[in-house]
Amino acid sequence: MKSETESPDIPSLRLLITGFEASQVVYVAARLGVADLLAEGPRTAEGLADALGVDGRALHRLVHALAALGLLVDLGGSRYAITESGSRLRDGVPGSLRAVALLSGERSYRAWGGLLHSVKAGETAFRHVFGVGTFDYMAAHPEIAGFYNEAQAAGAAERTAAVVAAYDFSEAGRSWTWEAGTAPCWSPPKTGPKTVLEPRLLQA
Repeated sequence: MKSETESPDIPSLRLLITGFEASQVVYVAARLGVADLLAEGPRTAEGLADALGVDGRALHRLVHALAALGLLVDLGGSRYAITESGSRLRDGVPGSLRAVALLSGERSYRAWGGLLHSVKAGETAFRHVFGVGTFDYMAAHPEIAGFYNEAQAAGAAERTAAVVAAYDFSEAGRSWTWEAGTAPCWSPPKTGPKTVLEPRLLQA
């Protein structure tokens, strides 16, 4: 009879328990701009550390973790290259999720730390941790608000791209272009002379 420690569910549960570690690795990489530097070509961990102005030994551990997550490739000799998934942490490129990683690390990570209080007291975890509501907090922290707008646009772009791919707009008599936050997320294909594009801004 197998013991509980041999259960195949243990590794999966362990990943759930320690998931915050991977989230923080991705956040720090996004914050430092590791993907942007590696977009220029492979570099050594030491070269990356010098370019970023950070501790070399600590940065080496970070890129090793990124490689374990599949965001970098270890080329040997302490040299690393970016993967397709890792490239989505670059700034200002189509399909970038950098803002999502930054928002998660700067805001959401701390807010979720208040979940126990929220469950016990029935109060909002975000307000407990930050002292104000989420939108009041972002109003006082423009950088976080910028991450939020970009993250919202990235999520909307993914969802609406799936709609465009799945639905035939050739019979549509009217369609819209809208924005999420402050960034455009979808411009539907023109399907004929009846199509009207009506820009609309949805402020977060």
